[in-house]
Amino acid sequence: MTTRKDIQALRDEAEQSASLGNFEEAARLFDLALSAAGDGEIDDDRDLLIGLLLSSATAYGVARGSTESVGQLVEQRCRRALEIIGLQSTHNNAREAEVRHRLAMTIYEGGRQEEALVEWLEAAQLARSAPDNLRQRSWVLRGLVPLVLDLRRFEEALPLAEEAIWLNEQIETNANQRTFDRIFRASALIGLGRKADAAAVLHETIEERRRLGKANDRLLTEAERLLTLALEA
Repeated sequence: MTTRKDIQALRDEAEQSASLGNFEEAARLFDLALSAAGDGEIDDDRDLLIGLLLSSATAYGVARGSTESVGQLVEQRCRRALEIIGLQSTHNNAREAEVRHRLAMTIYEGGRQEEALVEWLEAAQLARSAPDNLRQRSWVLRGLVPLVLDLRRFEEALPLAEEAIWLNEQIETNANQRTFDRIFRASALIGLGRKADAAAVLHETIEERRRLGKANDRLLTEAERLLTLALEA
């Protein structure tokens, strides 16, 4: 009989394989752990099963890329995880946000933008309600903000971009992410016709990139391109 300890050992081995970059082996081991875990009859087992479903979905996505069959498998596992979350006696908003974020990425990669947006917005709201969860909120917004911009929903994009800037100030992300956040904010401002505000953001961004010695990188090039748009009459 397979025990919880056996399943955890398989999970740990799978996570070790993933940490070494062997995602194909990690996916195989997560499958073995899922098979042994069954349906999760009590809350503790359900939490383990949710983690296995999410981790296996991630491993398959990295190992085999964005093919249709992999996308379907990942989506199925994310949706199964959400079903199990709904059965738990104590709702875990942070875990649900994590699963919906993974689901949104998968749906987006399959070309279903509007459906992905619904999941990402729900993930963002759940992440906001989870205490001490700033980093996860930041990760969710990294996927959500560019999608909202792609859909030209600038009024929604602007407060999301500003939220991302605030979050990344709290968790001290790297300079590249700070630049992305400001570029997204400037893009939303341009879309709303607030070109002077966008230009101010972009001037500051360009100066910072140059101070950091990033004189020829693509983020600086994109900021300069947007500044040209912002300065047009």
